Amino acid sequence: YTHFENVAISYYTMQDFPRAIQYFTKAMAYQSEQTGKSEFFLAMCYVAQGKGNLACDPLKKAKQKGYPNIDSYIQQYCK
Repeated sequence: YTHFENVAISYYTMQDFPRAIQYFTKAMAYQSEQTGKSEFFLAMCYVAQGKGNLACDPLKKAKQKGYPNIDSYIQQYCK
């Protein structure tokens, strides 16, 4: 999963959010992915595309996996 996650981060950095979403989704399909990083950045892709309403579910999953400092994002995007 780390390879998919790294590719996704690269696309995210290049602001190619549709491709980043594809690779974050692939990374999240692996059971070994337990950091919440892919979920968090998936949510940020949605926010960057003006689709903040889609960010809530991945943010909650990131919190369940223990991703740090996530509560303020949940407050902002999970209304």
